[in-house]
Amino acid sequence: MSHGVLQRAQLQFDGGQLDSACEAMRQAPTFGEDSATVATFALARGNALYKTATGTQKREDYQTAIKFLALAEHFKSSPQAKFLIGASALSVSQSAATEAPSKQSCELSKLADSTLTEAEINLVGGRSVAQDAATTYPEYVAKLRPYIT
Repeated sequence: MSHGVLQRAQLQFDGGQLDSACEAMRQAPTFGEDSATVATFALARGNALYKTATGTQKREDYQTAIKFLALAEHFKSSPQAKFLIGASALSVSQSAATEAPSKQSCELSKLADSTLTEAEINLVGGRSVAQDAATTYPEYVAKLRPYIT
């Protein structure tokens, strides 16, 4: 069956079994799926999850999007995946940095720092995708950095 693993991953994705879908995609090349096809598939799902996250503004939703986008980037690097990882990581960092002081949470502070670094790296790599955002987002990163370190 051509693309059987990806079909299963799609069913899992549609059924809300996101961890299972991500794992199926991760293993797909060992079952004969082309890495570039898996990357495209993961990027499309990551993009959909990113759009959902921009609607909910939930940190967990951005983190789920990052898992799929990072998988796409692992199999085939692309400026689209980098940009979406960077934008998602920036949102995670902002959320964690905002919440950390009120909860006095070192874990949230560490998350804010690590994802801000991830945002910086990936926004640069994805700047060709969205020129305006690629100019604006690093300004947000620069403004947020003093509050995190």
